[in-house]
Amino acid sequence: MNKDIITVTDPARRFISNLCNENQLLKISINNKGCSGHSYEYELVQRDSVARFDETIIWENGGVCIDSRAVMHVLGSELLLHESHMERYLTWNNPQATNLCGCGTSFSLG
Repeated sequence: MNKDIITVTDPARRFISNLCNENQLLKISINNKGCSGHSYEYELVQRDSVARFDETIIWENGGVCIDSRAVMHVLGSELLLHESHMERYLTWNNPQATNLCGCGTSFSLG
């Protein structure tokens, strides 16, 4: 696994680790829905159910699995944690996104 596929910031790692148990990963996919055309999807999956061509980044207390069909769309991206007094959620700095929607979860690819 090439760890340069995406960068997961330390706050995002801690957030993801709190979501997962020791046998789970956060799976990242992209669907073709959303205001701007695409949106990120997340689901918890068992580590032993990762598909053959999915990419994984695993750290001591957690990890992510990137769906093989999403790898080219997130290549070079940074996965961050947005925190405010009211909420915490994952957000992306994706250099391939050509347009972002005001909702914060939808984007276009060039």
